[in-house]
Order: sequence, then structure tokens, then C-alpha cells
Amino acid sequence: MVALPCVVALLVLAGYAALVPAGRWQGDEYLISWFVAKDGLPFLLDRILGWGPWPVAESLRFGYFVVSNALHHPLVGPFLGAMWLASLLGIALAGWAGQVRRPLVLAVLVFALTLLLAKPGEMFYWPMATAAYLPCWAGLAAATILHRAAKGPHAIALTLALLAVAFSMEVGAATVLIYAGLMVAALLGDHTLLRRFIPLALPALGAVLVAVVLLSHRMQANEVMDATSGLAGNWSASLRAAVPAFAHEALGIAGMPLLAGLAIKLLLLVSLPSAHAGSRRDNRLGAMWTLALLLGAFASVAAAYHQFGTLCCERHATLRQGMILLALLTLAGLLGSALVMQRAVLLAVLLLTLLVVRAGPLYSDWQLRDQVFAARQRTWDSGAGPGDAMTLFLAPAGRILNEDALPPGQYHRTSDVPVEGAPWYAWGIMALFGKHTLTITTAGE
Repeated sequence: MVALPCVVALLVLAGYAALVPAGRWQGDEYLISWFVAKDGLPFLLDRILGWGPWPVAESLRFGYFVVSNALHHPLVGPFLGAMWLASLLGIALAGWAGQVRRPLVLAVLVFALTLLLAKPGEMFYWPMATAAYLPCWAGLAAATILHRAAKGPHAIALTLALLAVAFSMEVGAATVLIYAGLMVAALLGDHTLLRRFIPLALPALGAVLVAVVLLSHRMQANEVMDATSGLAGNWSASLRAAVPAFAHEALGIAGMPLLAGLAIKLLLLVSLPSAHAGSRRDNRLGAMWTLALLLGAFASVAAAYHQFGTLCCERHATLRQGMILLALLTLAGLLGSALVMQRAVLLAVLLLTLLVVRAGPLYSDWQLRDQVFAARQRTWDSGAGPGDAMTLFLAPAGRILNEDALPPGQYHRTSDVPVEGAPWYAWGIMALFGKHTLTITTAGE
């Protein structure tokens, strides 16, 4: 009967994957691509050591832009498709290493549900964000599946998964640190757990290094988006504000009434596939991993309030929903294997319900694909054309896809020094194409 929810999940994947080629660059891609072309490897090292200590994410971005620059094409579909496929296979391989039942089916189910639970535009369709958020989430999913293994997490696989998590983005590093802290606390009461801590040693050390670089560099930058909230730079106020905000996210589902979202999540808890029966110690590890996922997601909310003064951004919310789903999956694995047939039918019904809710936005964005492709081609043709001026064409906003966030207008690059003489996003576009005048306009104009 597990085939039934798998078939529905494959339909979900197919529907969302059809939008992959219509993902979009924002200003970040143009500017970073120019820096990669200009500075090469020193730029990569500077990004890792001076801005965000995320070697996984930054290396993926660097490799992507090297190839894109060489071919003079954005390669949005190929890059996103490769990231999706690698994430799915990585989760499945973790399940295989942990000898869980039907690892590929489990990977497909978790991937499909993550797409359905929140708007996936930035995390799954924006290359700059996908390079960080998808490896982080996939590593968390792999670690979750390893915690469902019959004989405890496979040491090497768990180490690799958590290293990917810690070195992809800050929320991942925070989650690894929280889990390591919980394990250390458990060790004080049960020294036999020491061997279970060994796979966490390298990821925990990596997460500490990430935290040090973040505290000394990234968190010193002024990124306040709402100074009137009184939250930016105020940890106590940010933590208080994060409690109701995270509770609302944890209980609900984006785009649905709160009670409907809560009902679906409670039903997911009893319908997600069960795991092998484990020992008391295995269950304790599962409980600690669940708590680490939830506290890591909560830390994301509190850190956003502290750094920005408000909740930012869609990709953050999508990752948090993915982490909450993984917490539900871990708990479901602890509930035993009763009512297997009923679980499968209920899970298929829940997937279909969520798919029906998202069907309208999906269909709307399917119809936008040709307009996105045309706008992208016109932009690159304009950039490659003769003269010192170019036009960037904005495609219509999507309901699933990431939107064009660049403001229309005319811009002039009066300096070749980054990023003087124009807003950073406009400067990057002009610099990449070697232009000094840029018009940003909607595709219909």
C-alpha cells in the first residue's frame, strides 16, 4: 500500500519539476557571476572566510557561475535540476546506508511534502538560494532518515550529512550545535552514549567555526530591514517575539487556515511511514534529534528578528517548514509500525489534499513558463548586443516560482569600482555584460 502515496508524491514532483526551467536569477547572480569571472578562486576564498563560512554552498555557486560564464548562458534549468536530483539521491543513499525500508520512496515522499507545505519559490527555484538551502535541508533529511535506522545512525553517513548541513548555511550550523549540546547533556547521565557522539564531532567543530566567522563578520553588517520594530540587535526582545511567530509556523501551513494546517500536520504524524522498532536509547536519540530540529527552526526566527528587525525571507520560512516536517517524520518513526495500510491510505489522501490546494498556483505558473523563457532570452540578447546600453526584461510574478525582485527604472554605471555609481543589483547586471546604461522594465513594455 506504500505504493499509493508514492505515486501521488511522484505526481507532485512532476508538477513542480516542470517549473524548474522557469526559475529566475535575481541581482545576486549577476553580481556574483561578475566577481567569479574577474577574481576566480580568490573570490571564493574571500566569500568563505570573510562573509559566510559555507564551503558547500559557496563552492556550488562558484562552480555554477564558472560554467555559466564559460557558456555565456544562465543555465537555470540544468543547475536547479542537478540540485534537485542530487538532493533526492543523497537522501536515498543515506537511507540505504542506514538500511531503512524503501529509502528512495521515503526520499520522494519527504521531498514532495516539503514542496507542498510552503511556497518553494526561493528555496527551490532561485539558484543563489537553492545552492545553500537545498543542501542544508537535504542533509537534515538524510540525518533524519538515519535516525530511523534499525541499528542507530550509520556513523560515516551521519557525519557527511551533518557536515553538509553545517557548511551550507547558518541555520544548519545552529541545528548541529544544538544537537551536539543535547548529546553532551545526555552523556553526563549515560557515558555509553559516547560512541553515538563520535559522528557529531567533526560537524560540531565545523559548526563552531561557522559561528565564530558569523559573529566576527556577517553579524557585524548592517542588514536591518525594519528599525521601527525595536527588535534588531535586541536578543531578549527577538526571542520573545519569536515564540508566537514560530508557534504559528509550526502549527500551520502557508496559504491555509490555521486549524486546517494543524489538522493536516497532526494527521501527517500518524500517517508518515514508521521505522524499525528501536531500543530505548535509539528512541532517546530520535527525541533529541526532533528537539534539535525544532530548536534550530526556532533559532532561525529569533535570529531573523535580531539581524533584520523583521521576519525575512520566504526561503527561511520554507526551510523551517521542511525542518518541522522532518521533526514529524522522526516522531512518526518512534510510534511503531501499527496500522501500516491505514497509514498509507491516509498519507495518500493528505498528499492529494495538499496538491489540490496548490493546483491553482501550479497551473497558473505552468502558463507563465513561456513568458519567463522569452523575458530571459530577450535580456541576454540585449546584454550580448552591441552598444553600451541594455534592457533587462521582468517576467510576470509567479505564485509558486520565485519572483523578479528588481525594481523597474533606468540606471547608469558611472564607476568601474564595485559597486559605486549605481545600486548594487543594477551595477552587477551592467558589469557582467560590460554595459554602462541599464533599463529594467516589464516584458510587456
